[in-house]
Amino acid sequence: KMQDIGLTQNIGESGYKFEIWFRKLKAGENYIIQAPTTEIKNSWVTEFTRLLWEQARKKRDRCEMENQHLGIGSKPPIDISRNCDSIESRVVNTHNLLKRGTRNRNSIAIPTA
Repeated sequence: KMQDIGLTQNIGESGYKFEIWFRKLKAGENYIIQAPTTEIKNSWVTEFTRLLWEQARKKRDRCEMENQHLGIGSKPPIDISRNCDSIESRVVNTHNLLKRGTRNRNSIAIPTA
């Protein structure tokens, strides 16, 4: 099942490796793929990511159709398309945080009668 497959874009320091993993397999049962160049790795990652998103959209559409036939699912579907608000990287840039200086938040608890 495609929804059980994930991708880690960079493995190691070389810039040539990425990882394909399967959600339901045991830890360590994944595949690290090494390309001959960074450009080839990036094209493979881009294509694989495109396929995963395409499969996710198809699955969402199938589930939506099934729910409509069953008369359930009145909520609008979650938009899973990539946009400017998508999280592409989980890296936190601490350089900008340190430039702001320390910030304090004071709160006061007021008892209710």
